[in-house]
Amino acid sequence: MRTGILFGLLVGWALVASSAPDPHDFPRTTVLDDRPAVTLRHLARFYGFPRPRPDDRVVEMVNEQHHLMFERDSRRMQINGVNVWLHEPIIAHRRAWLVSAEDLRAAIDPVLRPSVHVEQAGYRVIVLDPGHGGRDEGGRGTMGTLEKDMVLTISRQVAALLQKAGHPVYMTREDDRYLSLEERVVFAREREADVFVSIHFNASANREARGTETFVLSAGDHPSTSSGGGETHPPPVPANAFDGANMLLGYSIQRNLLKTTENEDRGVRRARYFVLREAVSPAVLVECAFLTNPQEERELHRVEYQRRLAHGIAQGILEYLAATLRAQLQDVL
Repeated sequence: MRTGILFGLLVGWALVASSAPDPHDFPRTTVLDDRPAVTLRHLARFYGFPRPRPDDRVVEMVNEQHHLMFERDSRRMQINGVNVWLHEPIIAHRRAWLVSAEDLRAAIDPVLRPSVHVEQAGYRVIVLDPGHGGRDEGGRGTMGTLEKDMVLTISRQVAALLQKAGHPVYMTREDDRYLSLEERVVFAREREADVFVSIHFNASANREARGTETFVLSAGDHPSTSSGGGETHPPPVPANAFDGANMLLGYSIQRNLLKTTENEDRGVRRARYFVLREAVSPAVLVECAFLTNPQEERELHRVEYQRRLAHGIAQGILEYLAATLRAQLQDVL
């Protein structure tokens, strides 16, 4: 990685972590309806936010590094302006608002204290996974744009940017061929991937649907975001060992994609997709935009827009890797 890029990213993450509490500590928990939870007051005290003052619907917490926003009875929150979907809604109980301890551990703490969650992670080898291919076309736009073709175009540009920054980069496919989900996971395992990023485009029967969303593995035994809490809780999988790193990687990519494209923010969401569930490294699946939205499909054929998508994904990966490298250096020093 070039020295200037590395230095800038490391300084940014150093500022984030400069006032972090001891990594072995955690905000005081309470139990509500048989689930561990943390009040926003204890959360604020632990991370150095002013004491929150909730109104009827919203709590905002701001310090020098971060801006958090919680909405009562909602699973959606914002971290530094990025939508993040929690596993459980924020609950108002008596005069306190509470977030589940699992959501604090797997969704919020990784962004506020990145080094705690990536101190054992690798920071070199990247595997990019252009979705679909061959007989599996993926989504199709109203102009005939095929997902399998567009993801390959974007993935090649992302790979070039990461290679320019000095990283070994592998692509699960470099042409129009079919690969099973298992083959994609095995490919990453054989190359000892430190990061796995699957790149896709969305499709919907609703042609108004638009925006960018990034998926990370559901933490522990929690169901996917789309289940609305009604899905039977599946058992944890080995890939849950990367819960914190998954979140940090997904958040970094989502934030940078929003910055470069100004797309609508559909948030960092949870899913149990095979390539996330069976991953042997921190992994995310990115839905860059909607092929079925006529405006977004037209944008995808602009070279400048493709460049913005690629830069957003690449910069998100590089920020994550900088946080990982910084954690390794802390251990050495």
